[in-house]
Amino acid sequence: MTRRAAQWFAQYHIRVNNINPGPIFTGMVKESGVESQAAMGELHKGKFTTICR
Repeated sequence: MTRRAAQWFAQYHIRVNNINPGPIFTGMVKESGVESQAAMGELHKGKFTTICR
């Protein structure tokens, strides 16, 4: 979707960016008991919603 929007708005010299939120495995998270990125993903599975306006 971002690529298509960038193509469409390029004619007007408008840039399009995309941010993908989600859990990131860091040392701080490891201290709380989560051992890997996969475990982090399972912990947050289904808790994110996508908003398109």
